[in-house]
Amino acid sequence: LLDSAGFPTYGPVTETAPERIRDQVRVNATATAELAGRLAPGMAERGTGGIVLVGSAAGYYPAPRTATYAASKAFVNFFARALAVELQPDVTVSVVCPTAVDTEFTERGGMADSGVDDGLTQDPVDVARTTWRQHRAGERLIFPDWKDAVVCQLPRVLPRETVTSLGADAFDNGTFPFLADD
Repeated sequence: LLDSAGFPTYGPVTETAPERIRDQVRVNATATAELAGRLAPGMAERGTGGIVLVGSAAGYYPAPRTATYAASKAFVNFFARALAVELQPDVTVSVVCPTAVDTEFTERGGMADSGVDDGLTQDPVDVARTTWRQHRAGERLIFPDWKDAVVCQLPRVLPRETVTSLGADAFDNGTFPFLADD
């Protein structure tokens, strides 16, 4: 199973329709968990299988203006890691946590002007190849690029206020200041 369901929303929660928030949680989190939950028992019974869930680096940051998206991807990130333990050793469960991937994703979420695609955008083919290779090698937590690994590990050591500020900066300006190429 490769589950990449999800869509973004960009803007303050106070300006986002409640239906949009509900739908985003249903697609990004609930549907992901339900689909994995429906297929996992058969894999476990057969003693073989693989599940790759597409989380996000955003799931490591409580990012203003993308609060629902970040929270829904945090759910996916943690759900996958817990499911991996439940299904080990016969079923491999991985979660891939990229930063921005060069797709139409941001346009669909009203984020075209946010700057999110300006700094950390990755080629989708490269992300897919890396994900597949690492999943086949049994990796549970996949970072397609070294920058993804840095971005996702920083919240473990930084103050909470700094993490929130970096999350907002990444979505508003498209990069993390410490990874800028200038």
